[in-house]
Amino acid sequence: MHVFFKPALILFFFIFLFFYIFSNSNTLETTTEVYQTSTGMPQQRTNYIFHWDRFYDYIVKTPDRIKQSFNGS
Repeated sequence: MHVFFKPALILFFFIFLFFYIFSNSNTLETTTEVYQTSTGMPQQRTNYIFHWDRFYDYIVKTPDRIKQSFNGS
């Protein structure tokens, strides 16, 4: 294989794995609030809250989820 391909493939795998866990663990919580500016115009703001404890818990509880999926089948 080409010298560039293996490291790029490994990096892509880890990035994919991170985003998969990030999305399935509900690490990112978004809240939207509507408020009025000083001119009276309504404006919308989105707040992003990161819950890294959920990310860690998802990784720690992975073996239990795998056992449950095999036992449930």
